[in-house]
Amino acid sequence: MDNLTLRVQGGNYMRDHKGLKDIARNIRKDIVSMIHMSKSGHPGGSLSAVEILTALYFRSEEHTSE
Repeated sequence: MDNLTLRVQGGNYMRDHKGLKDIARNIRKDIVSMIHMSKSGHPGGSLSAVEILTALYFRSEEHTSE
């Protein structure tokens, strides 16, 4: 996740379509890697939700903790 963190800190990078696709690709790689390392699990649910969750999390700049 270090590469993902570095890319996200770039500011406007996460606002464009290519940036979101790159973030989603990195998240997918992390999911597959974690499932492989644990030698257990099913990637279907996690991989199918990556694009939706990436768009919601990284495009929602209006969210507040209040």
